[in-house]
Amino acid sequence: MIDRLPPGTSIGEMQAPLEWIYSHTTRFVGIVVITVQDGKGFILVRKGAPLAYYFRYAANVLRGPAARKYFSQQPLIDFTMRRYSHDEFQAAYAACSAEGLVSAYSDEESAKAGDSECLPAEETPVRQASPPSPPGGGAGEPRSELSGFDPARLLAEPGIIAAARFAEGLVIRSAGDADFDYLVATAEDMIRWASELGSIADMGSFVQMTSFYREGNVLITPFGKDYLCIVARPELHFGQIRKMLRDLTALA
Repeated sequence: MIDRLPPGTSIGEMQAPLEWIYSHTTRFVGIVVITVQDGKGFILVRKGAPLAYYFRYAANVLRGPAARKYFSQQPLIDFTMRRYSHDEFQAAYAACSAEGLVSAYSDEESAKAGDSECLPAEETPVRQASPPSPPGGGAGEPRSELSGFDPARLLAEPGIIAAARFAEGLVIRSAGDADFDYLVATAEDMIRWASELGSIADMGSFVQMTSFYREGNVLITPFGKDYLCIVARPELHFGQIRKMLRDLTALA
């Protein structure tokens, strides 16, 4: 079954629990290809709504709720997210329907996502953090006075394209032209990696991270009890970036 589905466009490989997939696909239309040991399967997703589940291990095949239950029992899942065009999604949905993978449960979930599917991309609602556990602190601690900080203020700085405030993988506020659902998910992984590296090297806590690319830079830094992810143009020089991040973290 999985070999007959359209390939789509890969947007990344990750490892996370099933719940992470649900919470980070509110703008995603496509297939999540899942690998568990020597078995392979998928979840067909439309704007946060899982429409079909499938898993095959040797001669054993799980469909619908059975596959979903199996995925949910795995502490971590290796998966690839492949974005579909309209035609690719329709072809995949038709193939899943023909195989009996689209259940009444999936149709109900699809209906719940119907309203957001009709919105333009910039108006699609993102999941709000309410309230996230702060880095190094407990969930019951009061939020700092910076909790009302709007990343849109950063766009006034020359060279900054977009910015988002996030915690525990969830976008709290964002501004500018960037797909922060995926950026923030990757940023969380980078923060974990950097924190582990700092711990191994006995370098203390994570301070900031800047990734330079030909077309621009991505900046990640703690901000109060949350984090900031900033997308900047290449002409924004390292000295400016360092000063800006130092000023922001000083506020926190």
